[in-house]
Parts: sequence; C-alpha cells; structure tokens
Amino acid sequence: MSMSHIDMCAHHTMSKEDAQQAADELARDLAEKFSIDYGWDEDHIHFERPGVHGRITVGEKEIRIKARLGLLLA
Repeated sequence: MSMSHIDMCAHHTMSKEDAQQAADELARDLAEKFSIDYGWDEDHIHFERPGVHGRITVGEKEIRIKARLGLLLA
C-alpha cells in the first residue's frame, strides 16, 4: 500500500500579505468542507485529518500545495 502525493504550484502577482490571506481563506474553506485541522507556522499552513496531511507554502511569487493522501482517499 502506498500513499498518493499532490504537489501543485500557482504563481501570483499579489503582495505576500494578500497571498497569505488567500491561502488562509482556502484553508478555512477546506477545513469547513472536509473537517481538516490547520494552522500557520511562519509562511506555511499545515493541515491534516485522518488519511491526509500536507502544507500550503506562501512565497513572494507562488503558492505551493503539497499533500499526501492515504489509500482510501487516493
């Protein structure tokens, strides 16, 4: 059994603060829809729930989402 990986990157032209706000809104929406716990650690949002965990990294020019999905969610 193996886990599936997600690695997505989107470039942006927002200020870093606006990009962080957009990432926080995304995490909040995912938390409500899928019962995901999340929290900030500097420029990263870590998220998890049974069967999935990952992070959203907010950079000056890009937002990257990396996640690992358990077998049942793959």
